[in-house]
Amino acid sequence: MTALRIATFNVENLTDAPDADAPLAARIDVLKPQFVRMAADIVCLQEVDARRAAAASKRSLAALDTLLQGTEYQTFHRATTSLRRTANTLEVGLKRIAPG
Repeated sequence: MTALRIATFNVENLTDAPDADAPLAARIDVLKPQFVRMAADIVCLQEVDARRAAAASKRSLAALDTLLQGTEYQTFHRATTSLRRTANTLEVGLKRIAPG
């Protein structure tokens, strides 16, 4: 039987905003090793910042991109929810894409 690893995290407003409570680099130093170690096939994340640049029509997941850079998760398929009415955060799902 093949095991399927599912992980879920509330990353509590993962953002690269300059006014964030904790700098993104410091959060990545803590989070990235955990992501690498868990080796999950599906990852569900809550409270990922999804701000829109002034001239952009689409929201950006820049902080998430930075966190996942250099990990296997940067190539996972992504699915996102709609924005919550109270904040610029999304719930994000990451899924391993089957080879072939």
